[in-house]
Amino acid sequence: SLPVDADGAIRSEFKPAGTDSGRLSSSASIFGSGTNMQNIPESVRCIFIARPGKLLIYPDLSQAEARCVAWECGDERLKELFRTEGIDIHKHNASRVFHKSVEEISPIERFLAKKLVHALNYGMGPRRLMQVVNQESEKTKVKVDLKTAEQLVRAYYDEFYLVPEWHRRIQQKLGRDRTLTNPFGRK
Repeated sequence: SLPVDADGAIRSEFKPAGTDSGRLSSSASIFGSGTNMQNIPESVRCIFIARPGKLLIYPDLSQAEARCVAWECGDERLKELFRTEGIDIHKHNASRVFHKSVEEISPIERFLAKKLVHALNYGMGPRRLMQVVNQESEKTKVKVDLKTAEQLVRAYYDEFYLVPEWHRRIQQKLGRDRTLTNPFGRK
């Protein structure tokens, strides 16, 4: 059960540096209540209501990092996936990685594709991908060895070859200039 403050509210503390990946997270506040809404199943989120005159928002950037990578690397196939309303991007990526139709993709293959894309977008290699997948193995019942992780990375990069090319360009620029400038001019 979630701890609730004396006034009946649940308050969270936002932690901009609370994850290894740099994503925003939240946890119990100094008042003792709170949680990370991403950890609450969608079917249960309806129990959270805003006080009168207030709004409760749940912004989900919907694969924001993967969208940025698709745009930055210029892969038109990836961009087209994101332009298509209502599709499950992770199933579509899995279909390309596992060379199956979207309808044939299992929940395990979808999970692996999702972890794969996130890992590669954050510069992780096969060894770290293996560790990330295996850390959740008690919950997901999925484990991969290093060879499988290497095969997944190779399959994704073979299918979306502009992504590793973009990664290399970024690494070279960082090696040369030690700085990056985003498309909006921010360093």
